[in-house]
Amino acid sequence: MAVSFQVKFDTRSKEVMIEALKKQRDLAEELIKCGDYSQEAFIRYEELNRVIRGILFAKPEEQPNE
Repeated sequence: MAVSFQVKFDTRSKEVMIEALKKQRDLAEELIKCGDYSQEAFIRYEELNRVIRGILFAKPEEQPNE
């Protein structure tokens, strides 16, 4: 059985998360460029890309005014 999680965040939080994840992805990419061709390095790079895409493509939901 697959498990999934749902997180709500505002526009600024989305920007902060994407920025932080991109920095981690860039570090993972640099390791590969420097010769780390291990399966773990490739998986980490791909996982970071997948999470970035998931957050980037998340559509906003309108919240009712309280």
